[in-house]
Amino acid sequence: MGVQSLSGKLIGRADASASDNIQAAENIRAAGFEQFNIDVMYGFANQGNEDVIRTIEHITDISPEFVTLYPMRYKGTVVEGRSKEVQAEILTEQYQIAYDMLTDAGYKIRPGKNTCSRLEGNNGLSDYLHHRVLHGLPYLGFGLGAQSFNPANNLSYNHGAHIKHNAEYIKQVND
Repeated sequence: MGVQSLSGKLIGRADASASDNIQAAENIRAAGFEQFNIDVMYGFANQGNEDVIRTIEHITDISPEFVTLYPMRYKGTVVEGRSKEVQAEILTEQYQIAYDMLTDAGYKIRPGKNTCSRLEGNNGLSDYLHHRVLHGLPYLGFGLGAQSFNPANNLSYNHGAHIKHNAEYIKQVND
C-alpha cells in the first residue's frame, strides 16, 4: 500500500486521507490478506520533520506487518525539478526520525536496509521481497505504477507508471 506521505502536495498529489488509508487497510484484511506492507517516503522538497512524524504515527496506527522506507526518488515524476532542493542532512535526519519511531513501535529493521517488520522472528524482509528477490517468484502489483512479475520472467508496470497520473490507470481498471 503506497501511502508515501500524508502531505500529497509535496509530490503533486491531493493530500492523502487518513480515513481512506484506514479503510484501504481494512479492505486488505477483509479480502483475506494476513500480512501487508505500507510504503513511506521522506525527503521531499519543503517537507518538514513534523510531516514525517505525522505520517509515521499514522502508519503505526494502521499497524501493517511491514513498512518500507524510501527517500523521495524524483526521477520521472512531475516534481523532478525539485530534487536539488533536498539536502543530504535532511534526508539523514528524516530517516532517523522514521527509524526511531518505527523501532519504538516494535518494528525491526535490518541494518543498512529500508524494510521493517513487526513479526516475531522476522528481521524486516517482507514476504514480497523475500520471494521476489531471493526466489524470483511471480507477484502482482495493484495501483498506479505498481510493478508485477509473471511466471514467464517478464517485469511490467501498470498503466500510467511513466506519467504518474491516475486518469488513464483508473480508466483501465474500470474497463
